Amino acid sequence: MRLLPAIVLIVWFGLETNPLLAQKIDTLDHTQNAGKVIWLDRQYDFGSIPSDATVTHDFRIKNVSTETLILLEAKSTCPCIHAEWPSQGIAPNEIGVIKVTFDPAGRDGIIYKILRVRTNFDSNESIVLAVSGKVVSEK
Repeated sequence: MRLLPAIVLIVWFGLETNPLLAQKIDTLDHTQNAGKVIWLDRQYDFGSIPSDATVTHDFRIKNVSTETLILLEAKSTCPCIHAEWPSQGIAPNEIGVIKVTFDPAGRDGIIYKILRVRTNFDSNESIVLAVSGKVVSEK
């Protein structure tokens, strides 16, 4: 039984020293989008990111409703994150993309950035998307 405290300490230390292991977003949709939108991915890890290169990821969204899905906003509090999405909306049973670009300029080490998305199905609440990775300097 003395092994249990050692295991707990190792797991705790691992989570404390590596925030990428500790941070996971809630995969359930608690907004009025639930049942109308399927978020095919909500979190993405870029892995190692060269400090002199921007990286992108396409978050995919499927509209499973009978109405057009309109993405009203996709924003982050960090100017290092830029998002593009279809302005014309996503038709029923179609898949749309939010293209997220991360610019690592001036950053070093582990990053975890949040993007909040609002839709016409629930304009008051936002869905959280997240990107993570480790910016490495090229020497």
